Amino acid sequence: MIRVYSVADNPNILTMFAQKVNDAYPWGTGHTDIFSRNPSDLDSDDTLDYYEVTGMTNTDEEVKITKKFVHADLNPLPYVTKPFKAIAQIAIAKGTGNSYCTKVVFTAGLMQEDGTFVSKLVATATPNVSTDSTSYQFLSAQAFFPTSPAYEIKAIERFCLQMDVWGKVAAGNGKIKLMISRGSGDSFVDLYKR
Repeated sequence: MIRVYSVADNPNILTMFAQKVNDAYPWGTGHTDIFSRNPSDLDSDDTLDYYEVTGMTNTDEEVKITKKFVHADLNPLPYVTKPFKAIAQIAIAKGTGNSYCTKVVFTAGLMQEDGTFVSKLVATATPNVSTDSTSYQFLSAQAFFPTSPAYEIKAIERFCLQMDVWGKVAAGNGKIKLMISRGSGDSFVDLYKR
């Protein structure tokens, strides 16, 4: 889920939390993966708190989860001009073999009204964390985007962030999650509002 709020010591920073919803944001082609200012426990549905891949068997790193989160707000961002950061909360667990989260690639850009994603900036976090536990182990992946190039967001577009979660196993199989739970496993971005 996504929540946006003003940070007390810098009211120009906007924090938006990733959220998965049942009822699509009614803009463009409709979007169920959004960034929003006010997180809520929608429908008391725990399956909205994560994206999970089980039975991960690849021993070379590859993308296991790809999701695009669209800014859903009554006042869309008009531009992105300053450095910002993205954080993804990841969980990994062993099945029959040790599991790894090798990196998370964040791609910031624009979602157009027809559903086309336009990439503008890319930043990569490389936690390269592994576990031999059958219980989920949690980690954070953080990346900073540069100050430039700045880009404008037109009225027919929305800010969008794609998250690509990369993983692998040493052998056997494992599990990996992208966490978007309300208040306990938040994935989010910090942006300057102006």
